[in-house]
Amino acid sequence: MDDQIAMEDVSIAQIMSRDLITVDVDALGTKVKEIFDTHHIHHIPVLSKGKELVGIISKLDYHLLLDNFTRFSVPRAEQANEKFLGAIVASEIMHDRISVISSTDPISEAAAVFVQNIFHCLPVMEGKDLVGIVTTHDLLKYYYDRDKQKLLN
Repeated sequence: MDDQIAMEDVSIAQIMSRDLITVDVDALGTKVKEIFDTHHIHHIPVLSKGKELVGIISKLDYHLLLDNFTRFSVPRAEQANEKFLGAIVASEIMHDRISVISSTDPISEAAAVFVQNIFHCLPVMEGKDLVGIVTTHDLLKYYYDRDKQKLLN
């Protein structure tokens, strides 16, 4: 029972990532590739010209897109991918049907959403402002660190 109470007391704000890398809806696919290639992230929020959240691009979806286009890692296929990525924009890659969560919500709410759905991240909103992202990894890390601390005490 103590674990359930502790889970309810921990807010999304305590485990979410705040340093976000985002793209504009009109960002080229090459920009998405550059972000995934140079940063250790798995989700890129997509913002409108007015800086409102309109979608999200997952690394898995990005890889599936490339896999459907060229399956071979040979120079000619890589060149074809570059041309392809230079011809599409973020709005053509992103998912626009996304669930969001508030920074004040308990982490149990994020856990319930993750268990009931197939996606692995939730944009964290305060009103219309994107303030962070919470992922299944963030939840796992929280529980791992908590249990590790219990073993040390």
